[in-house]
Amino acid sequence: MQTELTVTDEDRIIQQARKGLSMVAEGENRTMKGWLLYGAALNEGRELFPKGDNARFHAWKVASLGNLPEAKDEQAAMWAAANPEQYSKTRKANPRVRTVRGLHAKFKNPEPKAPKAPKETASHAELEMLRKLPIQLPQHPRH
Repeated sequence: MQTELTVTDEDRIIQQARKGLSMVAEGENRTMKGWLLYGAALNEGRELFPKGDNARFHAWKVASLGNLPEAKDEQAAMWAAANPEQYSKTRKANPRVRTVRGLHAKFKNPEPKAPKAPKETASHAELEMLRKLPIQLPQHPRH
């Protein structure tokens, strides 16, 4: 009985992954949702194998899905699906990034924030020096 449940789960996971890739192929309006769906399916499929058994997991993906996206796209999709808060924050901080892979790269290597320019404030001594300078008003000719 357990075997039937696993096969059913596996079929559902494979169908979810295929649907996600189909959405990615549809174009920009559905790409991100497709990657999230695909990543969630892969995360779930990964749980079918012992931790660290990447070779069997990869073989399962190839046997179940055929042509696979690039490994970095898959990693990014799995990250985004497993870490929705990080994904959302990274997407909000980088609105011009249009791919899940790009967002994952931004998350892993965020651009350092530019240091704020120091406020130019005069020291007390500088203010005293300026106060002591003679003020020369411009001369206006009298009519």
